[in-house]
Amino acid sequence: MKKAEIEKNIVVHFREQEYFRRKELLEFYKVFEPELNNRTFGWRVFELKKKKIIRSVGRGIYTTNYKPEYKPQIDEKLRKINNVINRSFAIIDKNFNPKDYLSVWTTVWLNRFVNHQIFFPIRIIEIEADTLTGYYYKLIDEGFKNVYIESDFKKMDRYAFEGKDCIVLRKMVKRAPYQIINKINIPRIEKILVDLFCDNKLFYFVQGKELENIYRNAIKKYSVDFSKLLNYSERRKRQKDIKDFLLKFISEELRELLL
Repeated sequence: MKKAEIEKNIVVHFREQEYFRRKELLEFYKVFEPELNNRTFGWRVFELKKKKIIRSVGRGIYTTNYKPEYKPQIDEKLRKINNVINRSFAIIDKNFNPKDYLSVWTTVWLNRFVNHQIFFPIRIIEIEADTLTGYYYKLIDEGFKNVYIESDFKKMDRYAFEGKDCIVLRKMVKRAPYQIINKINIPRIEKILVDLFCDNKLFYFVQGKELENIYRNAIKKYSVDFSKLLNYSERRKRQKDIKDFLLKFISEELRELLL
């Protein structure tokens, strides 16, 4: 059987399974290529992912049921903040990569996942720790209001921020799950989910049942890579806590991704 026909059969064979393991995929291939070795099989998997016939949802776990990638819209204010900081970095280092220095996002993006809509967002600006104070004053000089450094924000009375559109600068976590959209570096959905769980003082308004809603809806609507989520949660030293949290409500098939 030709490779293209085998690839079509993969979709048919696994379409009733929400997820399947690498071993199952190898067994499928062995029916058509009995002499297939591990190295060649690795290339087969690579090609399947490149052609978007399968996608990874965990280490050695795949699906043919595609959900969209999480690609939120970047509003004008967030874009302006990003540009102000980017210009400053470019003066210092013309070869800088935004992925290494800067990430931006807003809690308005959570509105597609929550029951109670967020009307007054927090815009999260992640930059290198030793530049926090400098860019705090830079943004104020550029005319931005309600700018805070995270350590100060968390010490203040949370009710003081209700009804305000706030900007919070915090330390960037290197090698976290990020993505570039329209030349702007933003967190992937896996990072947002982990940060909401870990930083309950900053994200006090989406804890408890609302946090569960966010996780449920994000997993249901979008492609979530559990390997990235768990690896990042380990970097945040909360992997076990997040696993225990997920195990309370996820489906039996998804449980295999965590155990």
